[in-house]
Amino acid sequence: MHVVDEILSYRQLAESGMAPETIAARFGQSVITVRQRLKLAHLSPKLLDVMRGDGLTIEQARALALSDSHEEQEGVWFGLPDWNREPRSIRAMLTHEHVRSSDRLARFVGLDAYEAAGGAVLRDLFAEDSGTFLTDRALLTQLATDALEQAAVPLRAEGWKWVETALDTSAMFNSGHGRIYPQERSQTEDGEAGPSALAYDPQEMALAGCIVAIDHGGALHIARGYVKAEDRDALEQSRRGEAAEGPDDGEGEEVVAAAAPDAAYSAALVEELTAIRTAAMRVELANRPAVALAALLYPLVSRIFHDAYLSFGTAYAVEVSGQRRDLAGSIKESGEVRALAAWEAMKEAWGEQLPGASADLWAWLLEQPMDRLVDLLAFVTAANLNGVKTKHDHSGSRLANIEQIAMAVGLDMHQHWEPQAVFLSRLSKVQIAEVLCEAGCTPQVVRAVEMAPKAEAVAEAEKLLEGTGWLPTLLQAAAAA
Repeated sequence: MHVVDEILSYRQLAESGMAPETIAARFGQSVITVRQRLKLAHLSPKLLDVMRGDGLTIEQARALALSDSHEEQEGVWFGLPDWNREPRSIRAMLTHEHVRSSDRLARFVGLDAYEAAGGAVLRDLFAEDSGTFLTDRALLTQLATDALEQAAVPLRAEGWKWVETALDTSAMFNSGHGRIYPQERSQTEDGEAGPSALAYDPQEMALAGCIVAIDHGGALHIARGYVKAEDRDALEQSRRGEAAEGPDDGEGEEVVAAAAPDAAYSAALVEELTAIRTAAMRVELANRPAVALAALLYPLVSRIFHDAYLSFGTAYAVEVSGQRRDLAGSIKESGEVRALAAWEAMKEAWGEQLPGASADLWAWLLEQPMDRLVDLLAFVTAANLNGVKTKHDHSGSRLANIEQIAMAVGLDMHQHWEPQAVFLSRLSKVQIAEVLCEAGCTPQVVRAVEMAPKAEAVAEAEKLLEGTGWLPTLLQAAAAA
């Protein structure tokens, strides 16, 4: 019996009221097979005729059955050239405006909530995974936006100047916002002594805000303490004022008294004496690793967490400078980059542990155990790592050192990067074809992608490259190292 006759016979039995389980038992087939045959029965009569004449394979029919619309089925089949009627191409044409259930927006909203709101769903009975598509992108976006706004409600009651929502985390990376961090508080709300806890300064909160977004995995991400450019001057003035006032305990007079002897010496002698004193301090400091480590961390941590967005800055006894290259500015869609999100999460974790004010940092560092200081040193050192190669970059030694570091850490870019659409869309179709060849795709498949329109070529190439482990040369060197 021809497969088309089998499909039509199953349809006739189903229309007469017979359940798929009964049909399966009668013909000795699995229930899944019967359900799939009944799904193929939704193909248009024209396509079934083509299939009866062996002009359409069972795999192609399964792809076309993704849509129940005869008009859409025929439009895709007869609209595609003969060489581009692969099942992948058919599915891509039928679903290019839909959202996969594995997409981060779909994960965030949830399939049940989307369907409860009246959203239509397309299910591919023949796909092993990711075979569910949400067809109403506008509704999905609205549901995600509503959920973000709901999550923002309690934040607006905390005393922040602003609370904004975003469908991705790009705003956290590309906005150029400054940051404030929580500070240690040792009193309860009624003013009585209580256990210390980290909390934001209300005065700083009045100049800062929060961003409520969806991360690359589809989870809710709330980030507090962002300072917009127009509020940085006010924050700087506020911190200047606090530093200038200082504690009212008479220490100011003691400082003046201690500094008074300098007036008795010439500038040259003062310089010489302080240089000798510095030499002695260096010897002592070299014999105290814990203190030396704290002294090194003090300027590095302050410049990343406290002084990064303030114009007046702070001078330190240990003179350490770093570039702190902003990586988000070099990435087109930074919110989708897993490695960048992981790095920002590490920074957030440290920011929540450190004192919120730079003035409290030195004492905090001296109190920490060696292993904690070493961990923090590793982080702030990484914050100053710059392996970005720019157009007019002539720093060969820096880039050579990057390769040494990559080898030392055993960097494997397969763990951090995949050839997705955001990368492929930056290539020409010829370059995409070269990538597919390097990944081991057959010449027929490569030619089909190369002949397709750019958007379709990118989408198809992304699917073909999934799981191949292909890396561009710039990343291969690090991975091999």
